[in-house]
Parts: sequence; C-alpha cells; structure tokens
Amino acid sequence: MKKIGFLCLFVMVIAICSVASAPADEANSAKNEVKIEEITVKDTKEKVKKGSAEDGYRVDSAAVGPLGEREILNTPYSIQVVPNDLIKNQQATNFTEVFKYLPSAKFEQRFGPNVGRPQTRGFQGSVFDNNRIDGLSIGQTTSYPIEMFDRIEVLYGLAGSLYGPANPSGVFNYVLKRPTDQPLYQVNVNYASQNQVYYHADLGGPIGNKLGYRVNLLYGDGEGYVDSSNLRRKLASVAFDWRVFSHTVAEFNYSYYIFESEGYPGSFSYASNIKLPDDLDPTRVGYGQSWAGTHLTTRNAGMRIKHDFSQDWHLTAGFLNQDVTRDLYVVTNTLNNNKGKYTTTFSPSTMGWDMDSGSLYLNGRLKTGPLAHELSLGTNGYYRKGRSPKESMSKITIGTASTDDPISYDEPDWWLDRNTYKSSINKQGNVILGDTITFNKNWSTMLSGSYSWLRVRNYNSSGDETSSYNDDGFSSMAGLMYKPRENVTTYIMYADSLQQGDTAPSTADNANETLAPYRSKQWETGLKIAFDKVNFSGAYFRMERPFAYTDTNNVFKVQGNQVNYGLELAASGEIFDRVTIYAGFTFLDPQLEDTGKATTSNKQVVGVPKQQANLLVEYRMPFLTGLTPYLNLHYTGKQAANDTNTTWVSSSRTIDIGARYTTKIMGVGTTWRLAVNNLTDEKYWASIMPGSINGTGGSSTAWLGSPREVRAGMEINF
Repeated sequence: MKKIGFLCLFVMVIAICSVASAPADEANSAKNEVKIEEITVKDTKEKVKKGSAEDGYRVDSAAVGPLGEREILNTPYSIQVVPNDLIKNQQATNFTEVFKYLPSAKFEQRFGPNVGRPQTRGFQGSVFDNNRIDGLSIGQTTSYPIEMFDRIEVLYGLAGSLYGPANPSGVFNYVLKRPTDQPLYQVNVNYASQNQVYYHADLGGPIGNKLGYRVNLLYGDGEGYVDSSNLRRKLASVAFDWRVFSHTVAEFNYSYYIFESEGYPGSFSYASNIKLPDDLDPTRVGYGQSWAGTHLTTRNAGMRIKHDFSQDWHLTAGFLNQDVTRDLYVVTNTLNNNKGKYTTTFSPSTMGWDMDSGSLYLNGRLKTGPLAHELSLGTNGYYRKGRSPKESMSKITIGTASTDDPISYDEPDWWLDRNTYKSSINKQGNVILGDTITFNKNWSTMLSGSYSWLRVRNYNSSGDETSSYNDDGFSSMAGLMYKPRENVTTYIMYADSLQQGDTAPSTADNANETLAPYRSKQWETGLKIAFDKVNFSGAYFRMERPFAYTDTNNVFKVQGNQVNYGLELAASGEIFDRVTIYAGFTFLDPQLEDTGKATTSNKQVVGVPKQQANLLVEYRMPFLTGLTPYLNLHYTGKQAANDTNTTWVSSSRTIDIGARYTTKIMGVGTTWRLAVNNLTDEKYWASIMPGSINGTGGSSTAWLGSPREVRAGMEINF
C-alpha cells in the first residue's frame, strides 16, 4: 500500500504540473492573428550558478560519482550543496556549523563539534563509506579544515549503486578549491569569543599557459568560550592543475592539517534510566578539563587525471592517500542519577589509519535510434589499514561532582603508547554501470548498478589474525523522470544498497560469525523547480535498514528494521528584490521495528528529531551599497534520549544575526563581517550518540551545544 501511495503521489504531481502548463498552450493555439515584429537576437545561454552570494547561493550542478558532473535539476536524487560563499559569509569553521543549513542532515558528534559522523534522514553514518574528498573515500572521524573546500555536496539517501556498500545515510562529498584563472590574493583575519583568533590566506592563479595553483594557509590559536580552554588549528594545502595536452588535465593535491582542542566540555554518558539534565551552561569550567582534549593530524595526498576523447566521451582517474593519527585524551562525564551527580573518567589512547582510495570512470553520450544515452562505466574502492596502540592506559576515575557544581581537577599522570600495530585491514572494490536514457523532451530514466567485494581482516598485537570477513553483492537504482516544462522535473525512484554485516557477540551461540551484507531499501518521489531566481525542491521518501540482534534461541541474526518516512523541502535564491534565502524543512518519522522487545519496538530512534528546519535570510541594503545584514533561525525538534522513549531531549531554537560590508579601501577590495551566533544563549544538547542502533539498549552519549558567541572577520582581496 505504501508503494501504491508513492505512485499515486507521483501521478498527482505530474497532473498538477501538466495542468499548470496547459493554459499557456491553449492560449497560444487560440491566437488567430500573427503579428510580425522586429526581433533582436541575444545570447540566451544562462550563466551556470555556482553558489555565489550574487546567485543567491544557488548551485546548478554537483558531482554524482561515476555519473560525473550532473545538473541537480535533472537528477532523480535529492541533492543539496553548501557553497563557499555561504560558508565564508556565515564564518563557519566546522561541520556542525555547516550542516545546520541542511535540515535533512545532522552531524553526530564524537569529540565535540569538529569530529563526528554526518548523517542524513535519520540513519547513522559509517566512518569510511559515506564520506569523500573529490569523490574519493576518506575517514570521517578526524577533523577537516572547512577553509580548504570550495563547497560541500550532500546526496541524501541510498547511493550504493554509485559508490558501493555504505550505510543508508547519504554521501558527503567535500570538493577541494581549484586553481583560479585570474590571480587571487585573499587574506582573512577572524576573531571569536573569548580570545580565538585565526588567519587564513587563500592564494591562486595561473603560472604560464599550462599550470595553475591554489594555496590555502591557516593558523588559529587562542582561548575558546570556556575559561582556560584552547583551540589551535594549522593548515597547509596546495593544489596544482597541469594541462598536459590540449584535452588532458592532471590535478595534484596535498594538505597537512593539525587540530588541537583542550578544555571544552566533555561528553555526558548516561544509562537508559537516566534523564539528561536541562539548561547546562557549556561555558562552565569543570564540565571539561583544561588538560584534556584531542590532537588530530590529517595528511591527504592525491591526484586526478581528466581526459576528453571528444565532446561526448570523457575519462577520469583519481587516487587519494590519507594518513590520520588521533591522540585522544578526553574526559567522559557519566551521569549516576537524575539529580545531576556524575563521575568523570579519563582514558587516553592513540589510533589512526592509512587509507588508499581510487576511481576510474568513463562517461559518454550516444544514440540508439530515437533514444539518447548518457553512459557511465567505472570502478572505485579503497584499501585501509587501521592502527592501534600495543599498550593502553587503563581508565582512570578522576572524581565525582554535580552538574550544579562542576569541578576542575589536577592533571593526573598519563601516557600514550605511540608504538602501534596493524589492527585491521579493510578492502572494498566496486564495478559500476549506469545509463540515463532520454525518450523525449519530457520523459527519461536513470539506471545504475554496482557489484561490490568486501574484505575485512582483524589482528591482535602479535600479528595473528583474529577474524575475517569476505562477501560480495549487488546494489541497484532505477529512477523515472518527467519534465512538464524545461525548468521543472518530477521523479520517482527506487534504490537498494549493501552495507557490511555485523559480527555476532561472544555470548551468542554463533559467536564471532559475521553476517551477510545488509540490504537497505528506499522509495522516493520528488519535485524540483528552477525558477528565474529561486531553486526549489521537495521529496517524500520511505527508507528501511535491517539490523541484527540475539534472539530467544541465543542466535545473532537479522530480525528487525529501522524504517524512516520523511518529507523534505528546500529553497535557495532571491525570493524578493534584494532578499536572499537559503532554507529547508524536514519532517521525519524514524522508528525501530521488530527489535525483539516490546519496550523498544515501534519507538523513535535515539537522537533523531522528527522536525528540523533552518531559515537564512539576507537583505542587501539599498541605501548603503555593500551592506548585507542577515538573520538565521534554526529549529530542532525534541529527540528520544533512550530506546524505550521514556526520556527525551527538549527541542531547541537558535538565532544567529550578523552583517557583512563590502567596500574598497585605497583600491583594495575589503569585506567586514560581524556575527552573533546563538543570540539568546540557548542551552541545548547538540548531539546524541545512541548506545545501539538496534534497540538493544546500552549507555548513550551526549554533547552540549555551543553558547552565544561573537565573531568578527576582515577579508582583503589584493
């Protein structure tokens, strides 16, 4: 019945759009007289929107894996892009701040707002399978400098047919800044409460006729919003484009990033019978410790080669090596009761990974009779080697305090063992085939599929293999598109996607058995409209993800489903004269079904709000050219805090205000920015990580949201 409902909704959308276009057709056919007038011929080719503030932050195209760069309007996926201009104008410095503009996305924190797993539509993301730089796989649970990226592209839902096995939480593609055609010498100086200052230089331009460069340098240091806290960031990144031949370009990229954070609030862990306290102030000293934090080092080195055989056929090959080291010396505050008593523990460790990812895609156009084809054939995958310390400190109990009276403790004696060993190897390879078939100007279909191989090996510190996993399978997608007008697309699509199966716990009768890959499924129907100055999109979807647990016979097997229904709406552009919006709303019904427990079956998923919305409004002042004030409103609905839905986290509302002023000083382009984030100093929980995603309970972990913060910046373009 649900599938029939999708089909009916799709037919209704087609009918509405067809009726809307009918009056114009009837009016044209009713004219009996033809008046010949003088016509002036102009170039009507519209400029491609790349997300500039002048374009109303509208973006026309995005990279869609092996399909290459595609028009978002003509792709049967829900896709949103956060462009560089929006990121700069909002002075965003981490993924938590960026993803709030995408209500269907959420950043599930791990060690604060800079590290975590992004997700869409209420499904938890994986560490390695849902995240990419220029389409190449990366690990997500480290820190990345926003300043290095030109834009962030988010494809909602299942994409296994394009990228291979992954959680059903979407694809996050971070697009690097590329060399510029004209010289670029841009310097930014930025300040944030209390005493956080960072400097950023963005340089680029051509070197001769065949070489271009782009360099981004960043240094930031200072006290954060908690007394005696500190945040330090260092980045050096470089990109080169070399036109080897007239139809061949080689891209080279390298970046090295150091992120250090100390003294910010630690996480709060709690059992299912404990209620998270309300109105905790994240600026209070004692929720974190001045000597506790993270030290993350991330190095990326990669290249891509793009070759045009003709106007219709193109080849792209890419490779990326990533090396990450994570020194974690964080504190955890474990709530002991509902009166705010908590115990602070400390467990330092170091870990990391070395990861190679690659891709090879061939794209082309051809015709078979009346049908036009856009073909894609390719392969992608990765090889990851995990590192773990040979020795680790045991957990230390620091002390016990109350949320009403937190305590700062003296730093204990501690150490990190940097003598690591190879603890795991993950391999994934995919062969992908896709075809977009255009039947006529109104109807087209997109088909794609991938066959994938998964290999996992785990080792102990002696080098002995402790477990292994080998499996393979097929992921597919089929979408049907109807265009009643050139600027309107309606679509319906179905997709299924694999993800690696779980391993049975040691207490089960089938202990250490790794299950076959899970298969998630998705139905979606949507509408996209490109108005003259505004882009609009809407989608309704049903998604399901199977999960396993130990049954009454003590066998660990797949028995339940997470089923999410949702509606998402998004709009960007100049909605009125001088008024730009970037807005979205998502309604979600995320539930766990058949968990094996009456207390957790058919209950809302932990940490996933039913409603989330964001509205950014900018107004270009008419009486003072260059001045643009803005207002951003963000709403997150209440969230289940445990699997039984007996405790909840209250909804939150944050308000950001600010302005930018662009002018010239002695002939040099200068932009001043000022912002107050979280104007009302709302106290809220920014992120909840569930103890399990299959309804079996366990302690969950929560992180506090950021307080009111003043930010100021000056950008100079020489």
